[in-house]
Amino acid sequence: MHCDQCGATVTQGARFCADCGAPLRGATVKPTAGLARGPKRRDWLWVAAVGGVALLVMAGVFAFRWFFAPEARANRVFVEASRLLELAQAAEDQSYVEALKLYRGAQSRLEKITTSYPSTKLAVALMQGEGRVGPYIIRDVKQEILPQMERKAEAEEDPLVCAFLVARTIEDAGSRALGLAEIAVRYAQAGQKDKAAAIFFQTLQIAKTIEGTDRKGEALFNITRTYARASQYDQALRVAETIEDTRFKHLALEAITSMYMQASQLHQALQVAKVIKDPWLMAEIAGKYVQAGQKDEASEVLSHALQAAEITRDARALGVIASKYAEAGQLHQALQIARAAKNAWVVAEIAGRYAEAGQYDQALQVARTVEFDSARASALAKIACTHAQIGQQDRAAEILSQALHVAKTIENANVKAGALSQIAMKCVEAGQYDQALQVARTIEGAFAKDQALAAIVARYAEAGQYDQALQVAKMTKASNWWMLQNIADKYAQAGQKDKALEILSQALQAAEIEENPYNKAQALAQIANKYAEVGQKEKASVVLSHALQVVRTIESDSDRSKILAKMIDLYTQADQYDQVSQVAQTIGDASDKASVLAEIAGKYAQAGQKDKALKILSQALQVAKTIEDALGKARMLAEIAVKYAQAGQKVDENARKILHEIIREAR
Repeated sequence: MHCDQCGATVTQGARFCADCGAPLRGATVKPTAGLARGPKRRDWLWVAAVGGVALLVMAGVFAFRWFFAPEARANRVFVEASRLLELAQAAEDQSYVEALKLYRGAQSRLEKITTSYPSTKLAVALMQGEGRVGPYIIRDVKQEILPQMERKAEAEEDPLVCAFLVARTIEDAGSRALGLAEIAVRYAQAGQKDKAAAIFFQTLQIAKTIEGTDRKGEALFNITRTYARASQYDQALRVAETIEDTRFKHLALEAITSMYMQASQLHQALQVAKVIKDPWLMAEIAGKYVQAGQKDEASEVLSHALQAAEITRDARALGVIASKYAEAGQLHQALQIARAAKNAWVVAEIAGRYAEAGQYDQALQVARTVEFDSARASALAKIACTHAQIGQQDRAAEILSQALHVAKTIENANVKAGALSQIAMKCVEAGQYDQALQVARTIEGAFAKDQALAAIVARYAEAGQYDQALQVAKMTKASNWWMLQNIADKYAQAGQKDKALEILSQALQAAEIEENPYNKAQALAQIANKYAEVGQKEKASVVLSHALQVVRTIESDSDRSKILAKMIDLYTQADQYDQVSQVAQTIGDASDKASVLAEIAGKYAQAGQKDKALKILSQALQVAKTIEDALGKARMLAEIAVKYAQAGQKVDENARKILHEIIREAR
């Protein structure tokens, strides 16, 4: 017997199939509630299962389309880009470097949409530059936002880039062009020629916008001088050629000529001087040739200078040319020009040169023709000294007597005192100290007398005759602290430390009675420096503190700044950087203070104290931040950047924060 439902073999008499549970034909089954619900429950579960699977399939399809369809994927990347832009904008408040990373992340996602999903509506919109992402127009992110942020991030790491950004904010076109020119010079000096050239081009473009020939000429002259001082002559000449105003063009070419001369590029200097036909400059170039032993070249240049001076009838220039001819040994030519120019002092100089050349009779003849008494007395004194130098003491005394006689006939008391002082110093130059002292004692004017005595003191000290120097120093009526200090210095150099300290004590006493606070502060600072040099650090510190107290009593801001600058220069030269730092903290002007701090940092870097250098450079940046003038701030940032480069250091976190603040303020 088999089940009609499943076909399974069933037992005879069974009412239900043992396999499937179906009732067997012919079997009588009494329905019950439990048996009736069994099959219906299974059907419902089966339907539910099928329905659940269907729902899962539909959800999967939906999810697939959402996460993997191009439009959906593009939208998801766009949302990420929007979020990164929001974060980048917020990050600008703290760090442009971090903000740049976020902006670049956003840009890379926007680019992914156009490259990975080019057919999507969003990609098409991006490629057309349409639409916005966060607060930005899409095309501006790459074209404007990213370049700006890259500059700011670079400026946050480099004070020179920061200087460039600040300079671009200067309102006045002339000042802005000058500031950019100075920064271009810094870049060129750092070897970044391309960047320097780009800024140079910007400088010229800005200069062209300056209204007014005078203002434009002055601005271009300042730019020319900036490049010339940096030995960037090609740029300087290019700028000078654009100057329309004749006066400023002449000044610009004159500046280039002077810088060529300082660099001993005499041929180039002469070429420029010929263009402007400046006899003064050509005479100076001739003097450089003489110093270099190139007398033939000097003569040729002087010939050109003479022609130019005769055209302009410039008597003073002729006097300079005559003096240069005398330097070149062409005394006859020099004398003719000097007499034509009626320049008594040059004629007196030529008389002295004749004496130096051993032509004593000619020297006396020329000296006696000098018109001014003071110049004639000076010439005779020079001749007398040359005789003394070759051992002709009697002849020297005779001519010196003539010089003194001429000087004493001068009616004007100040001129007479000046003439006698000149005679005394001529004797000093010749090593005739006794004669010099004899003449100095006859001088009635206090200033002229002290001037002569100071020269004698210096020469005695240089000759190692310290006692004589000290005796003469005590003869002066004015404050003699500086003479005593010099003598003490000579004793120290000679190894006589105790004697040096004794004289320094006398110098300090002399400085204390100085009434003028400016002079007193200067005196105390120099004496403090000398104490430090001989190893008396504590004494030096005490005297320096006193000097700073005196500085605070100086009423004039400019005078106070000047004396502080002198003190700083003094201690810097002596490598006494702690003292320099102490003085620097008292400086009121932000530019001066920042400059001093940068200089100190540079010195520490040279000494290998990198950490201290970085700390002080951060201080310099903090001070530079307070400079109100944009040009002054840009200049100072560029100067500080040079110190970082010289120290081989990059900005630390503290400096980076300061630069960040400066950039934000410059917007």
